[in-house]
Amino acid sequence: MYYPFVDDDNTEHGSFEVVQVSALEANYNRENIDHADSYTIFEPGFYWIACWPGCLPDGDDFTGPFKTEMEAVADARGGV
Repeated sequence: MYYPFVDDDNTEHGSFEVVQVSALEANYNRENIDHADSYTIFEPGFYWIACWPGCLPDGDDFTGPFKTEMEAVADARGGV
């Protein structure tokens, strides 16, 4: 799911995406590491990555894992 980065005066400055990686997906990724790229995630949980507004990733890597989507959102927004 995409979320906006918004400052105090409600101006949007890009966005971030939160994704969930299940234990099944993480295990599959570990078993198929020869097909991995820089965005492949190997641990289950919720992750976030900065994006251009509603578009492609603007960050190097996903940040996480977090236990819940809301923990990932709070971290992306600087703990707010």
